[in-house]
Amino acid sequence: MTAGGVGIRQKTVRYLTATDPGFFRLRRALTTVSALAGAVVLLTATGHPVNRAMPAVLLGAFVAVQAASAVKDSTQRDRVVTTALLIVPAVSSVTLGALLHGLGRAADIGFVGVLFVAVWVRRWGPRGFAAGMVAYVAYFYTLVLHGSTADLPLLYAGVCAGVVVTLIVRALVLPERPRREISSLVTAFGSTTRSALEIATRGGRGHRALDRALDRVDKTVGLIEDWIDRNDADLVIGIPNSALSQLVFDVRYEMETAIDARDMAATGNRMCEAQVRLANAVHGHGERTPVREHRPASVDTRTGAAGVSSSTRSALQVAVAASVAALLGSAVDSERWYWAVLTAFLVYTGTSTRGEVMVRAGERVAGTVAGVVAGMLVVGVVGESVCGQTVIVMASVFLAFYLVSVHYVLQTFFMTVMLAGLYELLGEFSVGILVVRVEETVVGAVVGIVAAHTVLASSSREALTVAVDRYLVLLSSLIGKAALQNDPPVQSAELLAAVRALDGEMAAVEAAASTLVEDPATRGRRSVSWLLRRLREINRAAHALVAVGAGVRTHEDDSVREREESGALDEAARGVRNDIDLVRQCNVGAKTTAAPRVRPGRTWSGNGESTGADVEASLLAALRRIDGVVVDLAGTADVSGRVPVVRTDRDGGDR
Repeated sequence: MTAGGVGIRQKTVRYLTATDPGFFRLRRALTTVSALAGAVVLLTATGHPVNRAMPAVLLGAFVAVQAASAVKDSTQRDRVVTTALLIVPAVSSVTLGALLHGLGRAADIGFVGVLFVAVWVRRWGPRGFAAGMVAYVAYFYTLVLHGSTADLPLLYAGVCAGVVVTLIVRALVLPERPRREISSLVTAFGSTTRSALEIATRGGRGHRALDRALDRVDKTVGLIEDWIDRNDADLVIGIPNSALSQLVFDVRYEMETAIDARDMAATGNRMCEAQVRLANAVHGHGERTPVREHRPASVDTRTGAAGVSSSTRSALQVAVAASVAALLGSAVDSERWYWAVLTAFLVYTGTSTRGEVMVRAGERVAGTVAGVVAGMLVVGVVGESVCGQTVIVMASVFLAFYLVSVHYVLQTFFMTVMLAGLYELLGEFSVGILVVRVEETVVGAVVGIVAAHTVLASSSREALTVAVDRYLVLLSSLIGKAALQNDPPVQSAELLAAVRALDGEMAAVEAAASTLVEDPATRGRRSVSWLLRRLREINRAAHALVAVGAGVRTHEDDSVREREESGALDEAARGVRNDIDLVRQCNVGAKTTAAPRVRPGRTWSGNGESTGADVEASLLAALRRIDGVVVDLAGTADVSGRVPVVRTDRDGGDR
């Protein structure tokens, strides 16, 4: 390979590492397109050409796509098991679709029932989600392909081929490689932390560029912690999970300290030293055989309107939306009404509030319109070349699933381009079909929005209120563990676990707020953005609190010092927790009366300067940072901006 080729390859690897830490998106997209290609090859090997639109070929191909993309269990073993079990919902849906074929409205009612169940089973976590998605795909394509009971053996073969090929790809062709994953993640983590520090050094501490850089750091840390949950680091790289988590925390904390510090050069050097320790720990050991640690699948037990769980509420909304979309879609086009139903179903995938549904519906319409235009152009350029058409289909599927986590519009765009290429490949392409696609998509999107607002509606602001409350509960608990005198003393590993939980809840808050921030029609977008900035400040201060409480040193003297028994510190910690309780009441719009109290900064002795040798002063400094923001939140408004709260007077002290 030439020097130029090596340079291009290195730049590509660096770009992928920075934009796709761990290459998770790349592997997911490759798994999906490989499963699709493998299923088509296997099914056409028996002599059924693709251009004859054989039901088994198409059904098997799209079952393979869903089996590869919808399975998201936390461990490799669970993903393999879930993939194998997908034969059950797929075969059940195919059988139901074939039995109801030719019965008119009965088939439509069956479709609505399948969609209801597909959403309702999401309460059982990733496995339920995957089963529901495959069930809907199997019934949908049985309906579209006019499968009858006479076709069942062939359709069953298509389902089994799709699942078997996906299993082979997932377990043998593109298996997980834990050591390579963590190495890539740590490399990306080093790159993102250095980038954030460089932006801050150039004077961008209050700039949006720094916010974006810190957001990339947070996402990379989340991926590393997810890797820790799925693997035994001791057997992969030779250090315990707790030690790896500690090293990651050290780097992040040193970066945050460097950004906030006046002497950025010295603190930046400490961040580099922490990065070296982390890199040596990860890269300094030979290949090990991984043993998986299994986490129970998360179960959605939260309740919303009228005490109905989120999955049940969404299932009822989907059932109503699908029923109406079927009627209105039939009025637009009697043959392809199912596109309207499909849209009404998909706008509820990954959403739980009416605001999220509205944004998702808008994204789907935008992606479909753009995809139709691009699809017509691409098909016109490729013409009747079967090879070119096949490349369009495969490339579109790859890009759709590689970019889905970047933006849903991109997935919709490329899947629409794929549809145009597929119709051309099957000899059924026409501009009229794509126009109907747009019309039916608009119908389904509008119906989905209306259903979200009228059937057990759930507000995005309410979801944000709940998420912030959970965050504040964890914050108060963390302060109690890190700053109060506990008997027995809280261990460092427990503190790190608590801050990981806090970071996870911060991510949940940001996810709940994303709809309110991104939707231009939302009132109070600036107040929600302000809230997120303030909570991020609290989160960084909480990291500092844990760093001191867990014995992490940011100075050259790394000796562990026992902090003196201090009633003042306990009083300060309890005062901050009381303020957090006040903010929780403000958050839900309750009327509150705050009792005056002494703030942490007023309990300091000496000049109030926090040094590395004074653990108590460092804890007080972190508490004061937290309390300054908490007081500001309590004295301004509740998180949703709905209920103004009278600012309470505080005795002395600056914020």
